[in-house]
Amino acid sequence: MKQMKKAIGLTTALAFGLGLATLLGCNTKKLPPCDDPQVQGLAKSALQNAPAFKGRWMNFQLGIGGETRYRASPPKRVCRSTLSSTVGNEILFYSVEWQNQKKNIIWVQIMGSRDDGT
Repeated sequence: MKQMKKAIGLTTALAFGLGLATLLGCNTKKLPPCDDPQVQGLAKSALQNAPAFKGRWMNFQLGIGGETRYRASPPKRVCRSTLSSTVGNEILFYSVEWQNQKKNIIWVQIMGSRDDGT
């Protein structure tokens, strides 16, 4: 069990990923919530494309994200979810920010298994 947690922690620590998306057809300039399907899709995509997951036959599920913190200026949401994989379960934090608010482009960043407080 301890080896599983270590493997998950190492994998998550190495899975620093970024995702960008344009919110097409979205007239609102509000930052999308953690459980938004596009945000969840970007977080999953960032994990799948991270070097720690490349070349491994690891299947994983990303749980529905919940907001743990919101910063108003500049807008940033910190989200908490569960990463369930073939080696166990771990808490995963990711953030949602504007890459370009005028063009409705968001940036999703995988923070790992700890909230760094930024």
